[in-house]
Amino acid sequence: MRLNFLTGLAVAIALVSTPALACKGKKTAFSDDFARQDPSWVALLGEFGVSNGRAQLKSGEGKFAAVGNDGDFFESGDLCVDVIAPDYRGDGTEFGGIFFGFSDMSNFHAFWVSPPEGTAGVTAKKNGKWVNPASGRKSDAVNQRSGAVNNLRLTWKDKDATLYINDKQFLVVTVQPVQNARFGIYGQTEGKVWQFRNYKITD
Repeated sequence: MRLNFLTGLAVAIALVSTPALACKGKKTAFSDDFARQDPSWVALLGEFGVSNGRAQLKSGEGKFAAVGNDGDFFESGDLCVDVIAPDYRGDGTEFGGIFFGFSDMSNFHAFWVSPPEGTAGVTAKKNGKWVNPASGRKSDAVNQRSGAVNNLRLTWKDKDATLYINDKQFLVVTVQPVQNARFGIYGQTEGKVWQFRNYKITD
């Protein structure tokens, strides 16, 4: 019994403490370990906070939340972040991920992962209308364990955005260049708190 308990505990610790799979760029352009809440992060929709080295995001049921960073731009480069889903047992579609190519709330892209469903995709708004550059699809790279960490990585150059989940290439999508594009985090959390850590951009 004790051995089983210790084995389960070790697995749980591994799920929670797995380090971010690093961005591959040589020079760090931006990073935040969320040791404190930097004022450059601005809640656009939903609730946002920082605690214990993690950004926390919450949306209402059937709504999405978005937080943008006003301190810098991401027009090209290599962006990565750990996304941590809560205990998601029960009904409802939940997802969270990277907010990018953002100029205003009518024009943005979001690369998201849904551990409950084992899917990922890219959602966007263009001139105020919802589009799906990559509709949600299954990926065996998604860690579906409740409370597990999924590392999302995005490289963007010219019109090509290459997406990775846990260091495995997922898709390449076309994203028109956006001048002075902002970045952030995004999710539909159905009233639960999703967490993000180790946000980093390299070039």
